[in-house]
Amino acid sequence: ASVSPGKVVVANPNVPVELPQLRYGYRTTKATWDELVNIINVEKNIPKMSRSHSQQHDYEVFRYHMKQQYASSVDYILISKFGFLAVDCYSDDNRGKHQWRAKPSLSEIKSSQKILVENDFPYYIEDHIRHYVLWKTKEAVTEEEIEQAKEELCSKHKAADDILY
Repeated sequence: ASVSPGKVVVANPNVPVELPQLRYGYRTTKATWDELVNIINVEKNIPKMSRSHSQQHDYEVFRYHMKQQYASSVDYILISKFGFLAVDCYSDDNRGKHQWRAKPSLSEIKSSQKILVENDFPYYIEDHIRHYVLWKTKEAVTEEEIEQAKEELCSKHKAADDILY
């Protein structure tokens, strides 16, 4: 494959993509910390969090290219976030293209793994705010694991109580 494992090459940033219709639309201003606290902790209305139109376009272009270069989104996450081995698979099933597949596959993993990473495509938020994702294989993330991730962020970034989930 012409793409390095764990990466996505956006060969054509102008590829036509369809943007999803959002219940609350796309953000036109960056969300402040106070807005995020209200949306997450008070309203508990996560769909209100969104990207700007431009950010969503960039995300959809990335997804388009990722789907061309990886057997699935799961394969991309296992390779790029968890560091799984990438195997170049070529067959008529994937339209004669080389695509990366994770080894082992998700179904072959014996025990769950988790990793906390900064979101590659965060919502439209103020520049000083960071958006992290806690990825986990095999099973759902527990409340205890969320607390552990918050502690990790606090110790790593001296974030104090400024963490939402």
